[in-house]
Amino acid sequence: MVEKRKNTKPKLRKILLNAVPSPFYLTSEAAEYLRLEKNTLVNYRASLTGPRFRRHGGKICYHQKDLEEWSETHVGEVS
Repeated sequence: MVEKRKNTKPKLRKILLNAVPSPFYLTSEAAEYLRLEKNTLVNYRASLTGPRFRRHGGKICYHQKDLEEWSETHVGEVS
């Protein structure tokens, strides 16, 4: 059975640096940005096939540029 995704608007980013949104996304935010399930992104990270990530204070973070670059390398792929 195929589950339908909720038709919700993306959440607004709350982290602001001098009134500019932070370019760093937590795992759940990065998954939403890429329109993936959080667990899918976690699995990609574990298998080293996902976007580049960093550790900031024990938290996994993804830079927006890295998410976009990773996405561009997967254009037209069928899984």
